[in-house]
Amino acid sequence: MHCFFSVHSLESLKVIKDKSRVWFFGQAWNKDTLENLFNQNVRNFVIDNENDLNVFLDFIKNKNKKVNLL
Repeated sequence: MHCFFSVHSLESLKVIKDKSRVWFFGQAWNKDTLENLFNQNVRNFVIDNENDLNVFLDFIKNKNKKVNLL
């Protein structure tokens, strides 16, 4: 069975082994947080405001990684 997990904090992310099954809900994040998430191979993101979207887009513009964004 293949399921996904919604995660809202880096602390909660620690208990999930397969990070490809995580949808991370970002709130007031910064470049360091995004770097941490990318280093853990999180590639699914939910963004609900323009400021976080702008931070995210600025961060990934030089990354050569596929992401899923809602």
